[in-house]
Amino acid sequence: MTAGQPVQVGDFQMTFLEFNPNATSALAARGLTPQSGSKFVGVKLKATNTSAKEERPGKVGLMIEGVYMETLGYHESDGMRSVSSLQPGQSVEAWQYIQIPESMQPTSYTYNYYSTDYNIYKSAKNITVRIS
Repeated sequence: MTAGQPVQVGDFQMTFLEFNPNATSALAARGLTPQSGSKFVGVKLKATNTSAKEERPGKVGLMIEGVYMETLGYHESDGMRSVSSLQPGQSVEAWQYIQIPESMQPTSYTYNYYSTDYNIYKSAKNITVRIS
């Protein structure tokens, strides 16, 4: 998959919009600094609720080369995790910020979907999106 191609992930249609390979300075302006030897990157997404009920877009996560956004991410006011819920058919554009090693130069990410049935994050059909 590439930028702009929507994919179905659980109850959401997700579209990759933009990648920020160095979101560290933007988040530093908000008082957030990465751990030593790490940096922040950002992935801007559009999430559309395709289910028949209200859902949290935070159920969709990202994994960049083994680093889970949910474990190391920061959820800012413009972040996907700050959106409490979407009604059926409603969309939102927001960022997911991820802390990764400074030396990492990611070229893709994989979607994950939080299943309340199993209470775990699962890879979403191994949907990988190229970011460079």
